[in-house]
Amino acid sequence: MKNIFKDIWDRFNLTKNTTQKLISLLFAIVFWIFVMDIENPEIIKTFNRVPIDFLGIEQLADEQLEIFGDYTRAIDVKVKGRRKEVLAMTQDDIRITVDLYRATEGEGKFSIMVTLLNDDISIESIEKSIIELSFDGLTDKEMPIEIVQKGSVEAPYIFGGVSSVPKDVVVSGPRRFVDKVTHVVAHIDLTEARSTFEWVSTLVPLDENDEVVNKVTLSSKETKLIANIMEEKTVRIVPLIVDELPLGYKLISAALDNQLVTLVGITEVIDQLDGVTIEPISLKDRTESKAEEVILSLPAGVTESVESVHVLNLEIEAVVERAFSPTSDQITWLNQAENTEVVITDPQLLEIVLSGVESQINQIELEDIKLLIELSEKAPGEYILPVTLVVDADVEWLLPVEDRQVNVLITESTE
Repeated sequence: MKNIFKDIWDRFNLTKNTTQKLISLLFAIVFWIFVMDIENPEIIKTFNRVPIDFLGIEQLADEQLEIFGDYTRAIDVKVKGRRKEVLAMTQDDIRITVDLYRATEGEGKFSIMVTLLNDDISIESIEKSIIELSFDGLTDKEMPIEIVQKGSVEAPYIFGGVSSVPKDVVVSGPRRFVDKVTHVVAHIDLTEARSTFEWVSTLVPLDENDEVVNKVTLSSKETKLIANIMEEKTVRIVPLIVDELPLGYKLISAALDNQLVTLVGITEVIDQLDGVTIEPISLKDRTESKAEEVILSLPAGVTESVESVHVLNLEIEAVVERAFSPTSDQITWLNQAENTEVVITDPQLLEIVLSGVESQINQIELEDIKLLIELSEKAPGEYILPVTLVVDADVEWLLPVEDRQVNVLITESTE
């Protein structure tokens, strides 16, 4: 037995004839490589999850179409060929395409085409040769933005409404999802609001059950909301009259049926108001009294607390003339010197013509007219003295001021 083991050891002991043995081993390896290269047997290799190139997918938007639902985007491919070529092959050498140029709305089946860049390699098998796709038409619709409020405005402040910029939004996407959208909402919180403020809110598309609708696009993701917080204030209305009446007419009065109005407006504006005017009323070509509705001229952001009708009463009368002939009994001599007598030497100068509105002129009686002449205790002699007219009415003495004088004679009293 010892001899047997010794014989084996002597044969394989590398310490003996080392050079010859290494040369033999190297020769064997080179020979094996040579044989493998010559033979190069066929093998099969699987490429997993090779992506599919969908031809014409960019044109779907032009056709108002979009693929919806889950669909296959990659498949497994088995190839067969010489070992050397197959091992040198990569996934980039495989092209898988699906032609979508004839796609229409609805469901359809499309062939999967596989092309190999190396003609010496063949396709052993593919995971599937047909792919089922569903196409939905693209559409859009414009919808108003619905504002949902949280909280409330507490007294003494008043909530004046909310406006949004933009007011409308366009919802676009696959038809089946766009049709589900019944309203687009923006939210705003009014809790503790004390003055007008702006709020940026994200827009949310909802269905009839107030559930969020996904897979749609909004033309604007946000909207700016402006909440108007207001106050009340009562101010005076001031009539605004322009132009003049025709010659021969006079404006007696211009009075509103209600001279006060309660306004509601944003705090920053209404605090500055002490009164408001009406839109201008022209007197041009007017010849008679009239009551007419007027419009208040209000600053932006201010309205009436309760919308009312405002009426301006214009009282207009014709101007007429009337002559009076006062007697000496209607003359009052002021500061007449003692022991003197006074007479008017030119009585016709006391003919008086008054001008005024007809209603007042017609009510004047002769005894309502008084004439005052200041004597200032003048000594006897002839004088030209000014005359002052006294009458309790809004009338005008048509005689020029410089001509309102009379010739008087002062003499000593004979008594």
